[in-house]
Amino acid sequence: MSKNLPINLPMRVVSGQPVSAVWANSIREAIARLANRGEEKKRGGGVGSVSRGAFYTIYTVSSGDATNGDIMLTGGQVTAGTGTETVPAFILYDASVLAWAGTEGQHLQLAINGEGEEVDDVLMPVFNQDTAGSDITVVSAIADNILPEVGALSGLCNVSLGVFTASGFTPALVGNIQVSFCYGGFTVSRF
Repeated sequence: MSKNLPINLPMRVVSGQPVSAVWANSIREAIARLANRGEEKKRGGGVGSVSRGAFYTIYTVSSGDATNGDIMLTGGQVTAGTGTETVPAFILYDASVLAWAGTEGQHLQLAINGEGEEVDDVLMPVFNQDTAGSDITVVSAIADNILPEVGALSGLCNVSLGVFTASGFTPALVGNIQVSFCYGGFTVSRF
């Protein structure tokens, strides 16, 4: 950060700690001050990024439109076999109705739909994300995965993106998501 910026940015969120609405609002205000001074353009602009902090960075929309004040979780890339998808940001807190998407203890689940492959009645170690894409939902508990099988190749890999707390939302892990399948289970990697 430039030494010429007389703006006090709030301290960063510590991994594993909940994000409060007060902290998110202080980020929004700092960004608004930067935007008003033209600093945002000098620094590359914008909040949140698919390549840095995917499915982890939490930010407040301060664009002056209908979503002003919404608290968002950045989206990211999901790759499984030959399928790749860009998942958009998710609204954690809707300022228009003053409500969080979930309540304390609920999870944000990413469900990745795909297909296995079989050759001569032998299941191959392949899972290709299908064109229907992924779904993000708020759930009480992360659902069990549905593994591809010979004769029933459709599969579903469920990934936790984080959990709602009494004071906000705690993201699970940072990074884009890569899903692999080998006999008996999915492997989810973050990059």
